[in-house]
Amino acid sequence: MKVFAAIPFLFGCINQTNGTFLPRHRPHARTVSVIAAVGVPRGGGIGQKESSTPKKQTLTTLQSVKKTFTEMKAKPISASGSTGALVQSLILYTGGMFTLIAVNKVRDFFVQEGNFLFGLASLGGKSSYERDSAMKNCLNGKSILYSWPSSMSEAYADSNGITSKVVATCLSFTALLLMSCQLGRPSVFPIKAGYYGSIFNFVRMMAPAFTAFFIPHISSLGRDNYTKSPGLYDRGKKIHSLTALPALFGVPVLELIAVVLNLASFFQNPRSNKLFPSDSNNDDETSAPWVGTLYKTLWVGTTVLRGVIAMAILYMASRVIGMLVVDVAQDTCEVLKTINGFTNEVSMCGLIGGLYAFLAISQMCESSGRKLSSLIYITPLLMFVSYHTLQTISTRILSLDMKKNYLKVVNMPHGYFSKDVMSVMVNYLKMLKGFDDTGAVKLPSYDIVKELFGHSPTVEDFKKCSAILPAAELEKCNV
Repeated sequence: MKVFAAIPFLFGCINQTNGTFLPRHRPHARTVSVIAAVGVPRGGGIGQKESSTPKKQTLTTLQSVKKTFTEMKAKPISASGSTGALVQSLILYTGGMFTLIAVNKVRDFFVQEGNFLFGLASLGGKSSYERDSAMKNCLNGKSILYSWPSSMSEAYADSNGITSKVVATCLSFTALLLMSCQLGRPSVFPIKAGYYGSIFNFVRMMAPAFTAFFIPHISSLGRDNYTKSPGLYDRGKKIHSLTALPALFGVPVLELIAVVLNLASFFQNPRSNKLFPSDSNNDDETSAPWVGTLYKTLWVGTTVLRGVIAMAILYMASRVIGMLVVDVAQDTCEVLKTINGFTNEVSMCGLIGGLYAFLAISQMCESSGRKLSSLIYITPLLMFVSYHTLQTISTRILSLDMKKNYLKVVNMPHGYFSKDVMSVMVNYLKMLKGFDDTGAVKLPSYDIVKELFGHSPTVEDFKKCSAILPAAELEKCNV
């Protein structure tokens, strides 16, 4: 009971010593708000001026607590003009990270797809792209990589698969975040855009949002699907390709233009604080000059990095056009080409997500108020996006030497399914065994699996399936 009795006492102490939770100052004591003392960055409210010190009044603990919450409700702490800019930057950052992380997981999710592992019953164990399933290749003594998809769109084409449920959903969610964060819209902070600038920023927002929303809903389809519908055969591929163009070429071009304009504006007068206004009403009262220099350096670095990423995306987009798309790989060299094209597309989509996350970081520098405390949230966010972007870049670098690194590229460094994938297989087999033992209604994939193996599958059946390609054939390839 003593512990509960101490709670009102603590509230009273907080209330009487520093006015931490008050939006304005009480007349009975001279107080300094935490915001004014610590210097909360833009987006967190403006510091308040100190009040005079009238004669101290005595309040009971309950009266003090009641007065505190009454004043908080009556007049909340005011926010600076950059509050909206900070919130929009956080929304943009979230959208970029959703894309970046989800795309990096495609290669791990796809190997858990029934279409990849077992194929379709109607096609005799082949996928909708007329490839033999991984298990069928395994039983025939071939590498399971003969079943690898040729594009990211193919990986989540099955709307009932785990890849579509996770990755495609994340892309659609990213589109909504890009629209809600008002990417590219003219803002009162820190610089208003003119008419032409507003149109440019609107297009800059629509390009990624359009592709991120529609690509998962107009996914790539295999030959089996096209033969079932004249409309899909005639227009399906065209619509899918046109939907991807805004992201493949529009995003990097528009961001390159934005980077050039931003840097040109900044270096006209790099000592100006036009892009980095202070939270203080008087610039003389703001943080030390080196803090402003730090934010300018960080802003320039992230802006230049955006330009580099945009150029890398353009390069990879040009390679997508020039690459030979192999629907069904017939030999080792074609398998490597398929994996290389897939990795190029996945890396490009991941970098687009990273590009917008770094854009959000640069916007946070603008809305930092030149306060050192803003680094409390900027630094970990920067480290997080850097880590995942480096993962994407490292995978693309590994794919430059496919003959040596193809197993690492598909995340099977030892030539077999990873431990995470095997744990999924174990749970799947337990479920199948339950159906087999109880005689319950079988899942559609159950008969396919049993027919492929000739018996109820076990963990050992999956463990012996290899992704390793013949070394003699690898040496003949020029990929």
